[in-house]
Amino acid sequence: MSGPVIPDPEFDLKRLEPARWMALRFVADAALRAELEALAVLDHDWRRVRRAAANPLMGEIRLAWWRETLEAGRMEQHPALSALKAARSEDRLAVPALLRAIDAHARVLDPDALGDESDLEAFFDDALGGVLETAVALCGAPNMALPKVAELAGFSLLARSPNAFVRPKSWA
Repeated sequence: MSGPVIPDPEFDLKRLEPARWMALRFVADAALRAELEALAVLDHDWRRVRRAAANPLMGEIRLAWWRETLEAGRMEQHPALSALKAARSEDRLAVPALLRAIDAHARVLDPDALGDESDLEAFFDDALGGVLETAVALCGAPNMALPKVAELAGFSLLARSPNAFVRPKSWA
């Protein structure tokens, strides 16, 4: 396969998340790799809402759309969801985990939501943990100690990008 699995000109996984893109090159099953890439697209879009929204209300509206679309099973509404349609119909898509991730991103639209380490741990458990739980479900692997893996991934992200969870100046 030469081109991207998800035809989204705003999302180039290789450029935006090279480590994730490289990790996906080791997934031999092309269909599973496409599903995991679609999951990466969703995760990236939800993570960028806080930075891209003009204000918290606009972020809430965007995340509410994602939540409602996923809950209703309207998989044709976005290319990444379309790529996960088979997984949804086969009950391999961990929808509750994805909804938990969306809700976590909605919580941190509140500028005071990430006040201390326990707030960060809860955010990582829900946002990153929800995505990891879904990836594990797509792979058909047993659920292990995902919350701690999510916290480790979250604090690693924070170490690489200390301003990743800072309130945008436009929200002041």
